[in-house]
Amino acid sequence: MKKIVVKATTPEKKLISLLFDNIEIILKNKHIILNNPNFYNVCIDGIGAGSAYTGEISVPLGVLVQLWEDNLWHDNNQFTYHIGGSPLSGLCYEDCWDMTTRTFIQKTGRNFVSLARPAFRAINKEKDKTADFPINIPATNKAIQTAQLKDVLDYIAAQNKR
Repeated sequence: MKKIVVKATTPEKKLISLLFDNIEIILKNKHIILNNPNFYNVCIDGIGAGSAYTGEISVPLGVLVQLWEDNLWHDNNQFTYHIGGSPLSGLCYEDCWDMTTRTFIQKTGRNFVSLARPAFRAINKEKDKTADFPINIPATNKAIQTAQLKDVLDYIAAQNKR
């Protein structure tokens, strides 16, 4: 089965803000996202990884949640949502949400490959368990992305009312 991955483009700050405005609910209910393919595969522009050699690759919501859960993209109360850098030098920058200050920050210091490889492998797990780089296709439009993220949040809210 060919795994298709959405190409990350210009960050959609409203959607990313909506995600982090609800991060506590998302983390508390991560099992809902991880077990529902429709929620797992929601992609948001600007959430992903990129380098000169791979271009920008979207990281679906489920992969992002799994990376946070595994503490690969989560460090000191900072939740990474985008990385960029060089696979050759290892230089990496991370765009993060800082839970303590409730602000967006950018940091450097960790190795690009150590952050990118688990994301790319998780994206490709159905296609090829050893693949390092996913396939690019054009991103869905922002209205669809907004509706998909709101569907996830509405479903979680409905489940919590039970």
